Amino acid sequence: MTQPPKGVESTATKESKMGRPSIYSEEIAKIVCRETAEGKSLRSICENKDLPHRRTIMYWLQDDDKTDFFHRYTRAKLIRAECMADDLLDIADDSVNDYMEMQKEEGAAPVLAYNKENVNRTRIRVDTRKWYLGKVLPKVYGDALKLSGDEDNPLQHNHTHEFKPWDDILDKLKASQKK
Repeated sequence: MTQPPKGVESTATKESKMGRPSIYSEEIAKIVCRETAEGKSLRSICENKDLPHRRTIMYWLQDDDKTDFFHRYTRAKLIRAECMADDLLDIADDSVNDYMEMQKEEGAAPVLAYNKENVNRTRIRVDTRKWYLGKVLPKVYGDALKLSGDEDNPLQHNHTHEFKPWDDILDKLKASQKK
């Protein structure tokens, strides 16, 4: 879009403006952080053509002048992770489509059949969220790796080392000194 000459007002309307917003604003930052905290990914948030492209948001997050946005976005991601942890129980407990009515033969009464596809999809949804939570919040949701002992079985470190080669060298040295 070309600029009008100096002193001449543009006739372009807001509707004819091309492209997505790329200039940082608090309004856009609040929308991005709110939708992130509500569980949306940055990719899905940026599908909205009224918001900047995902790459623009990533640049803002790296910009040293926008550290406040970085901290708010990081907090929103932690909130999203906690919401995701809450969703795990609901997803795992939802058995609505685990069985479906099927008619084996024409005219026969429908029977309930196990819906393996739905159950497997639910398992994938749960496992993906568990994996994500273990990576994003490892101290809370990660697998525990215990390197310390307890009162009944304290951790012990035994180290022994035999200096056999030195013994051979010392014997040879002593033998050579006797000659």
